[in-house]
This record gives sequence, C-alpha cells and structure tokens, in this order.
Amino acid sequence: MTALAIMTANKVSIMTAKRYDGFSHIILLIITVFATILCSSAWAKNIAVEKNVLNDNSDIYFFCGKDTVGIEFTFANGEITTGEDTTFYEFDVMAAASEVGTKIGTGIALINYNTAGFGASIYTNGKVTVTKGTLTTTQGPPLYILIVNDNQTYRLAITFEYTSVSGWGNDLPDTATQLVHVKIEIADNTETAGLSFAESLMSEQQYYDDNATKYNPVIATDIDNTPLEPQGMDEKIGIPTNYKLYQNYPNPFNFNTRIMFNLPKVNHVRLSVYNIKGQLIDVLVDGDMNAGYHNTYWSGNKLSTGIYLYRIETENYTEIKKMMLIR
Repeated sequence: MTALAIMTANKVSIMTAKRYDGFSHIILLIITVFATILCSSAWAKNIAVEKNVLNDNSDIYFFCGKDTVGIEFTFANGEITTGEDTTFYEFDVMAAASEVGTKIGTGIALINYNTAGFGASIYTNGKVTVTKGTLTTTQGPPLYILIVNDNQTYRLAITFEYTSVSGWGNDLPDTATQLVHVKIEIADNTETAGLSFAESLMSEQQYYDDNATKYNPVIATDIDNTPLEPQGMDEKIGIPTNYKLYQNYPNPFNFNTRIMFNLPKVNHVRLSVYNIKGQLIDVLVDGDMNAGYHNTYWSGNKLSTGIYLYRIETENYTEIKKMMLIR
C-alpha cells in the first residue's frame, strides 16, 4: 500500500491506493494517528472520515476543520450628558468572542436608532461622533481606522478597518469589551434611544485580523430603549405644557415595564392594555388625575410572548403605542 498526505488550509487528505484487505484496519489506525499529528491542537477537534475504507483504491479524507468562533455585539454604559446648549446620549458598542484565542480584524457595526429622538441621517447632519474603544486602540502606529457614514436615514454604519498583518491585531476576549464609543446629539428628550443592531446585515462581515477568516455566528440582538430625558420621571416636578404618552421602558420586556405620561391639567384618565387583536387585557388607570408627570407599571407575567398595545384616553388626548412582551 502507498499513502500520500496533503495538508491544506482546512483539511488533511490521506490518499491511498492498492490496499491489502488483511491490513485495512491497521492501516486505517496508522493513517488516523498520522492525520491527528498533522492537525495542530486547534484543528484536531473536528476530525471526520469522508470515505469508506473497505473498498480498494479509494481515498480517505480526514477533515480537520477549525472550530468556528462567534462574535457578539452589545450596548453598554449609556448615559445622558449635557454641553452648554446641547444634550447628548453616549454609549459604548461592546464585542466579545465565543472563546478566547482570536484577534479582531475588520468589521462593521450597523446601528438602528430612533429618528424621533435623534433626527435622521445623524452623520450627514453632524449630530454624531464616534471614537475608538479598547479593541480598536493600539500603541504605536494606528492599526485600526474608523469609517462612519449613514447606511440609512435611520441607521448608522461604523466600519472598523484593520490595516496591518495577521498576528498584530488586538485580542478579542470572551467578555464584552469596548469596541467604539458613540455620542449622539438629542433632538427630542421626550423620546427613547431606540437602539438596535441590523444583525442580518452584520453577519459574514466580521473578520479575524487576517481579514480572511470570518467570525461565525454573529450575534447582535441587544437593544437600548433608554429614555432621553435627563432626569428620571420620578424626579420631575412642575406641570408639563402638553400631553405626552411615552414609549414603555424597557421594551421589549420580560415581566414588568413602566409606562409614563404627561398631563398639563386635571383630567379623567383611562390607560388600558390590549392584545394585537384589539381585545382588552387590562385597565391600569381609570379615574381623575392631577396635572403633572405620571408613571405606572404593568406586569405581563401571565401572558404569552407577543405585541401588545397600550392606549391612553383623556378629555382632549388619545394615543396608542405598541410594546413587546418576551417570555
């Protein structure tokens, strides 16, 4: 029997010919050990035999495919800051690998945002600044370049481009680490941030520092619905000048969520919750209320996952908003 071993980027192929049946099992054992040695420890976790070895003149392929490492993006450290005449919402985009041992290369974060709270096309209109975080900052020459633009009128694109050779990139830990810091000017502080990732568009776009190997899977399901009001609603005093029903927070939510509303004068208020079919589920408020800033809580712990509606009715104001319960 003759054997030839060829190691490529993703497999070891052992090609055999003129095998003697009496030695099939011994030969297979020898070849398996040989293939395992050729596969480094990082590759040897996924060895599989592709072809049956019982037929003469057949090939045996040992695939030593490298285990895929995933990457997850999240939001963190959101806070409202103020300048001389402007208020901002600042937050970090974080990244983490599913296991240690990789170095981060080129990638992109696509962030949807609430245009009612920040306005549209925030990069074109000069309403956002993006700075490097821990993962994109290097000592010495800058190895990462940030490229920011408007992907859509409601979506910000942040490309972090790795410009050096494989092996010089920053390690990507398996704990969430700051990728970039984002600062957006607030246009309407009665709204929420409404941040989410365009996960489907970010898949297949995240690379190791060889800029060839992709992280897989890409997980980017986190959301940030922080109210853009500098003070908490519980701390506000005085009388609002207009009616307002706020987006519930958090949203989506698991069990409890807070619903906030403004009343500029004394009113009879009815605040109700409906399912997506318009059927009444609960009545949270039904009575006279003083002018001011109000909030109440709703628990959906007995209901199933889905979209629900909450509706406020007063003498002069009616509004409906959606909320998502996740169990």
